[in-house]
Amino acid sequence: MKTIKWKFKLKNCIICNNIFKPINGKQITCSKICGNKRKLNYNIQYNKDNPEYIAKNVRKSFQRNKKKRNEYQIKYNKNHPEIIKLRNDTREYIRKNKINYNGICLDCGKGCKREIHHITPTITGFILICKNCHYKRHGKENRK
Repeated sequence: MKTIKWKFKLKNCIICNNIFKPINGKQITCSKICGNKRKLNYNIQYNKDNPEYIAKNVRKSFQRNKKKRNEYQIKYNKNHPEIIKLRNDTREYIRKNKINYNGICLDCGKGCKREIHHITPTITGFILICKNCHYKRHGKENRK
């Protein structure tokens, strides 16, 4: 039986400082976990040094999501014309009666910009509540 000599010297992991046998000459971390930590640290540092890179990628992803959102909205609007009509009629009612969106939320009592929440599917069957209370009423998590 042949004994295989190990080509590479033992190394210290740059993340956890453990001694390990490298698989190839370029390996600098002992495991995938340490490799992922290294990548994360590198990405954080790179993003700090290059804010324009982040801004460019954020804009790209926002544009992609905007296209998807618009496509979804078009499909939704075609399937639910009565909801679109109700939404537009309610906005018209608010505009005619000069109801202010800024004010006190009826649920939490905070003074803030409010949203329309329909209690009944009629033009006047709505209340004005803040965004967080609106999400709670629809059973969604708080969003800020």
